[in-house]
Amino acid sequence: MTTSRWKNLQGIHKVRKCQGSYTCINTSCSFLVESGNANKSNWEHINQKRICFSCNQLATYKECPARKLIEFLPERKEYYIFHIRYYTCMTQDKPLRFNDFIIDCVKKYPHLPPKKLKHTIVGQLISEERHQSTDCCRKTNK
Repeated sequence: MTTSRWKNLQGIHKVRKCQGSYTCINTSCSFLVESGNANKSNWEHINQKRICFSCNQLATYKECPARKLIEFLPERKEYYIFHIRYYTCMTQDKPLRFNDFIIDCVKKYPHLPPKKLKHTIVGQLISEERHQSTDCCRKTNK
């Protein structure tokens, strides 16, 4: 029988609501023109409102339904974090596409310093991409 920490909450627990995010939707904003992305972080706070630092337009707010439950166990000096619902705001990082591959490379080459490891990883990705594209060509030529 398995139990979960969720069913057996013990210590002090707190629920935190995600605060959502702000975005500048002005299509002629210089931030958008120069970077290709909407401004989501550079604001001036005027009268408790967020104003885009680049174009002085009022930012639009996007609510996020995500919640985070934090359980503190002071006697064991531990804490657990449970995420409820998905983040729809920009604060949630997207998972890395090659995360497992990178972890395997770090384990395979523990002696390499970070800069050389980075070059090794990029080289392996390029060689794998070439290998996959030649396999694809061979299959289509038959």
